[in-house]
Amino acid sequence: MKDCQYGELLLYSEVRWLSRGGVLKRLNDMISAIVRFLKQRDEPIPELENSIWLRDFGFLLDITEQLNELNLQLHARDKELEEMTSDIKAFLKKLEFWEKIDGDTRHFPVLSEKISQSPLEPYDSKYHVEIVSNLEDNFKNLFKDFNEIATMAQFVVSPFMGIDIQQFATSVTHHFGGDIAPT
Repeated sequence: MKDCQYGELLLYSEVRWLSRGGVLKRLNDMISAIVRFLKQRDEPIPELENSIWLRDFGFLLDITEQLNELNLQLHARDKELEEMTSDIKAFLKKLEFWEKIDGDTRHFPVLSEKISQSPLEPYDSKYHVEIVSNLEDNFKNLFKDFNEIATMAQFVVSPFMGIDIQQFATSVTHHFGGDIAPT
């Protein structure tokens, strides 16, 4: 463990939170040292040397990093609703794209690295494509209301841009009630 980048663990030094992605990244960076350490103690964990498990872990790390990036975008200061909806829509497009490029791992660097470390075992992407598909479905369900309020968000940001006033009035009436009729 002495030759590791993270040779010691401090019990307390300023309060600093690691995101889940940060913890996974640190684990990935230290995995070979952890394997050596556990073997020395005669307590091996077979999964840490299983290439299929390591590929799944690499995929998890890549997806978690993408989710953390989206989270940071959504929590940026002075972020407008329209920008947030745009970030969500862009992420959904990424998920759709990743689902379509079945087997192409260039957008998943850690997964690609894990695949290259065990070239004799063929890579089957079905499981990872299924995860991306489920994630896409969950996001669509979670953010389905964003599409319904897109017109209102556009109006708030640019009130004089070409918005269909009838569609806008219908959307406002649907979400907030009342009788708003365009004149």
